[in-house]
Amino acid sequence: MDIWEANSASEALTPHVCSVTGQTACNSTTTCGTGDANRYTGLCDKDGCDFNSYRWGNHSFYGPGMTVDTKSKFTVVTQFITSDGTTSGTLTAIKRLYVQNGKVIQQSNTNVAGITTTNQITDTFCNQQKKVTNGTNQFEALGGLANMGKAMDKGMVLVLSIWGMYVPQLNSGMY
Repeated sequence: MDIWEANSASEALTPHVCSVTGQTACNSTTTCGTGDANRYTGLCDKDGCDFNSYRWGNHSFYGPGMTVDTKSKFTVVTQFITSDGTTSGTLTAIKRLYVQNGKVIQQSNTNVAGITTTNQITDTFCNQQKKVTNGTNQFEALGGLANMGKAMDKGMVLVLSIWGMYVPQLNSGMY
C-alpha cells in the first residue's frame, strides 16, 4: 500500500494487492515478478490502482496555490471503508481527505471519459481506470480491495522513505 506518495506538485494513493495476505517470500523471478516478462506473474500487483487528482482530470486540486495549497501545512486523512461499516467488514473503498486551515477538503472527483465520477478508490474505479488506460488489470485478478483488506487485517508496518533526485546544475562541472 503506497499510502502517501507526494511532493509539492503531485500526490497519489495506490493500493497494491497481492495473491497472498500474509508474509510471503517470493523465491523466483516468476513469483517476484522480476523483469518485464514476469511483471504480471508475481505474487503482487506492481502497478496497483492509483488515485492521483491530476491524472484523473483535476489539474487545479493539489499544488502551490491550489485547492490543497502545498505552500501551507495540511493534514492527510485516509479512510478505509468496509461493506458494513465495521473494522471486520470487507474493504470496499479507500477515501482521502485533507484538512487545511481548519477546513476539510474532500478528495477531488475524477473527470476522465470512461470513469464514473468518483473521489474514492473502489473496485469499479480500478476496473474502469485499467480499461481507460489499456492497463493489465492485475489488481482485479489478485482479489481487488477485498484481498487488500484481508492483508491489512493481518497487520502492516508503516515504512517511510524519502526519494531524492540529484539534478546537476548546468555548467557547474558536477555530474
